[in-house]
Amino acid sequence: MTLLRAVVFGALGALWGFALWAWPRLPQTVPVHFGADGAPDRWASASPTSWFALPVVALLLNVMMIVATRWLAAGPERVKLAGGATAADLPAAQRDRVVGVTIGTLLLVQGFTNLVFLIIQWAQFRSAQGADSSGLIQAVLLSGLLSGPVLIVAHFLRLRKAVESLRSSR
Repeated sequence: MTLLRAVVFGALGALWGFALWAWPRLPQTVPVHFGADGAPDRWASASPTSWFALPVVALLLNVMMIVATRWLAAGPERVKLAGGATAADLPAAQRDRVVGVTIGTLLLVQGFTNLVFLIIQWAQFRSAQGADSSGLIQAVLLSGLLSGPVLIVAHFLRLRKAVESLRSSR
């Protein structure tokens, strides 16, 4: 999980690093919204508010995810399972594994969100410079549509595998 945390916070650091690097290189206007076709459809003057909004939102989301993962780790009864059970109802080894898998899934979501925000910021910069970034935005839209179901299925498969491996080791 240490490697996953490094990737999560590395992506957040890359987002902030890129935003700070690009700031003095921005023209007077920057795109602040993209349409479904990936083309910018709303522009604003380049200001700290318009340019750094995405990194600030990413930072706040990361703080919320840190709080959520610590909250879950501190109370296994907060991890709900099928049939009304909670992770606290499991034997210690299973409980720790289920809570770990749940926290790992949240870290994957956090890392994915940071990478998506980095790609959007890069697309904003490219569009502000006059380059076509529609492919980047369309990739973000597609990955956003697919990531939810994929992450949910992956989470439940990881949970099932964790519980089954603990059952078979008894």
